[in-house]
Amino acid sequence: MVMEAGDRPRSVHLVAGVLGTLAVLCALVGVAATQFSNCCGSPDPPDQTYALVGLLVGGALILAAAGLWARLLPSWALLICAASVPVICAVATPSSSDLGGVLPFAVIGWFAFWWYLRRPRVVTWLRSAR
Repeated sequence: MVMEAGDRPRSVHLVAGVLGTLAVLCALVGVAATQFSNCCGSPDPPDQTYALVGLLVGGALILAAAGLWARLLPSWALLICAASVPVICAVATPSSSDLGGVLPFAVIGWFAFWWYLRRPRVVTWLRSAR
């Protein structure tokens, strides 16, 4: 059975929207952290690492959102894109207690996305593009 674009499950709208919103938030937080890294009058230029990481994670989440919405990617590729959030949180945890606090939520969110992609209606939606 081939599903048409009009047969898109309602949950795809919600999940793709949440992924897109998270992508924008990651990018904005990264850029803001770069600006705040030089807020105390230090003569050193701001550290651009935060902005780069935020933009890369945001880009990966936008790719996952677009891939889900338009059925461009298989579920394993969507999971890899979404895995960027907990991986970055885990890597940055030793140097940032804030990201250490976010890590459990990022892992739970990734597992919720994995569970969502296993739902029969979503599996049918993703496979019908092939």
